[in-house]
Amino acid sequence: MSPGRYTPDPTEGITRVEDLPPPRLQYRSRDYRRRRCPWCVRASYRHHIGCRKLHDLSDLQSERPLDLVAIYSKHRCLSCGRTFSADLPNLAPPGSHYTNRVIDLAVRVVVEDGLPYRTASWHL
Repeated sequence: MSPGRYTPDPTEGITRVEDLPPPRLQYRSRDYRRRRCPWCVRASYRHHIGCRKLHDLSDLQSERPLDLVAIYSKHRCLSCGRTFSADLPNLAPPGSHYTNRVIDLAVRVVVEDGLPYRTASWHL
């Protein structure tokens, strides 16, 4: 494939999410044995491991969506008794199902092209 060559979107015309091709999975690890407590700044050991699936942008050659599976550690501070998770700010905001790249592109498409948010999110 040469640069500048137009390749059609294989998902064009699909109206149901179930008809999309299965996503490729990539794994990211944010699993730490110890982290500092954000409240009392003391070392806290890992007591559990969590998993979070995030939807990301894929490359055009794969013709499949990309899901990031983020494995992260959960910690409990023995000093103050609070629990907290390892941060994932470079991947996604807290509680989001989409990565920062998808959010940035969706906002840009909505602002520049004037598309409604639902339409823009379907394209991504």
